[in-house]
Amino acid sequence: MKSRHITLVSAAMLMLLAGGAEASELRYQPINPNFGGNPFNGSYLLGNADVQNDNEEPLKGVDPLDNFERTVTSSLLTQISQQISDQILGENAQDSGTFTIGGTVLNFRRDGDIVRINIFDSAAGRETTVEVPAPVF
Repeated sequence: MKSRHITLVSAAMLMLLAGGAEASELRYQPINPNFGGNPFNGSYLLGNADVQNDNEEPLKGVDPLDNFERTVTSSLLTQISQQISDQILGENAQDSGTFTIGGTVLNFRRDGDIVRINIFDSAAGRETTVEVPAPVF
């Protein structure tokens, strides 16, 4: 009788232990912080990418004065293009006009709900025509 009692207790214990082991749903957790992963992984991933990068440094041998000149030129051209686009497509847009920047001539004309922009580069001898919808304010 004693052995039967031990067997029943052992069986009950096994059933309790077996009932406690449940499976849970698997969930994907991204590693890269750009895609929702832990933000502390960013420096680790960047360090690994730098170690694996076989490309040469892009700024090696670049003269800082040349880099500054390119930056200033780019900034000025951005401001000029913004002023031109405001005159072509802004709230007080003109119906037609011509702009000359160096060897580039830009002509534009508003035809109803379309603005036709003709860009002629005299140095290269190339001409490009762009049509954009005219904004309505």
